[in-house]
Amino acid sequence: MTLRDLWLIIRHYAKWVVVVPILCALLAGGFVFAKESAKGESYTAKATLTVTDPSGLLNAASLSNLSNAIAQNAVSLLADASATAKADAATQSIEFTAVGENAEDAMDAVNAVAYETADAIRAALMQQSEVYGDSVSGVESASVDAVAQGITSVDRVAALKSCVFTVAEATVASGSGSSNVSKYAAVGLVGGLFVVVCLLAFIDAVRRPLKTKDNVRECTDAPVLAQGATPQDGERLWANVQFASEEPVGSVGVVPVSAVDTQQLCGVLKTAMEAQWPQAHVVAIEGGDLAAATRAGDSAGAVLKCAPLADGMAAAYGARAAQATIVVARTWKDSQAALCDTLKELQLAGGNVVGIVLVD
Repeated sequence: MTLRDLWLIIRHYAKWVVVVPILCALLAGGFVFAKESAKGESYTAKATLTVTDPSGLLNAASLSNLSNAIAQNAVSLLADASATAKADAATQSIEFTAVGENAEDAMDAVNAVAYETADAIRAALMQQSEVYGDSVSGVESASVDAVAQGITSVDRVAALKSCVFTVAEATVASGSGSSNVSKYAAVGLVGGLFVVVCLLAFIDAVRRPLKTKDNVRECTDAPVLAQGATPQDGERLWANVQFASEEPVGSVGVVPVSAVDTQQLCGVLKTAMEAQWPQAHVVAIEGGDLAAATRAGDSAGAVLKCAPLADGMAAAYGARAAQATIVVARTWKDSQAALCDTLKELQLAGGNVVGIVLVD
């Protein structure tokens, strides 16, 4: 299947391509809305704590691990709202998220846990600096730190005390209900569009309906003589029938691939033939009387209106009797396989099939 075929399918089934995704979006969004309404809307607030080492002497990984451990302990002790903490070692920051029944509770909870974590980390660093200072007391202040070459003990203690803690407070809280409804509605819309397009493409691949002239060329060399059944199309059709036939044409058989009313097409063809034969007329070929069909085909200006082969062999008799035969196929209704089967049957009957007419 080419992109052009896909575009033709989408354009032809535009109603389904529009309706199905919208229904899926409404169902998905409605389900989430009902679910959120049943359990009550919740609000989410976020705050960020950034730990900065101005001296640049502390080990970044160790500082990040310490901050994260303290943050996780702080959120586990929060009882008013469910909260989480996520550390980012690259920026030495921790993002806190808290969920509450209303926006104010969520913001208060997340800001409180952020400040509590900052105080706890500050206290832990101060404790480390005191322990470290006691362990190096009595040692010459200019001695080199064993952990970081070139850094004195005094520098390390100062670095632990100089860390800066910045809290970006939560000022707004987002409601989960509306955001979830919009998100799932969008997912339903995209999912519905994907499903309906795939389903239509699969059905098209199985049925292989006649969509354009190109589909006719895939199963026969017979030309498409006309499309439609207006008076102008009748004149063009009659001219094309004469051009396509190797011999003079006095009668034309009209055979549809499937059950379709060809009365209008036969009428415009008869009107066009009246310029040459004023007595032009339409004859309905019925039953299995080959002699009657032959008499009708020998009449100048006759248009032999036949039923599809599925209704009997009258179409075969009419095609054999007429001096030229056209096959009428409906776009999007008749398949390429059905057209090929009809052409084979008419050729077997000895019909002079000069071309195809496509109708909607």
